[in-house]
Amino acid sequence: VNQPSGIIQNLYEIKFYDATTGYAVGNYAYILKTSTSGNSWEIKSGPGIGSQIFYSLDFAGSYVLATGTLTKYSTNGGEFWNLRDFPADAINSLTNLNERENLYSGVGANGYVVKTKNLDTNWTIEQSPTSQTLYSVCYPGSSNYIWAVGAGGKILKNIPNWKYIF
Repeated sequence: VNQPSGIIQNLYEIKFYDATTGYAVGNYAYILKTSTSGNSWEIKSGPGIGSQIFYSLDFAGSYVLATGTLTKYSTNGGEFWNLRDFPADAINSLTNLNERENLYSGVGANGYVVKTKNLDTNWTIEQSPTSQTLYSVCYPGSSNYIWAVGAGGKILKNIPNWKYIF
């Protein structure tokens, strides 16, 4: 079923918080939200300039984070969005390391890896063995390792420092 979004720009990720509430993000800093299981979509952010792109969405309790060449967050279910500054270039992906403590790790341009304990202003940069863009990060939860992948076929593993695996 083709469901129009109301925009013509590229959308890069879609995630649903529950059965009815979902978000889609993409070019020109667009953030779309549905509260109707995708039957209709509202524009919650955008349009921005062409170089402002959101690649990833993540949920952290009441936080919704949209990351890319800029990062915005919402603390009220995606109704209003605030700009978030990071100590690194574009953040392409975030993963939850410990939801109870709001511990997150993110990866992005130039091999940056960032970490926070409170999803607030205290983000730190971790040493990465690459200067190439990292596109995705995950924490399987059942292991003690954080995985990241990126440009040039890079696969990194945090054991406890970031190392090349492939």
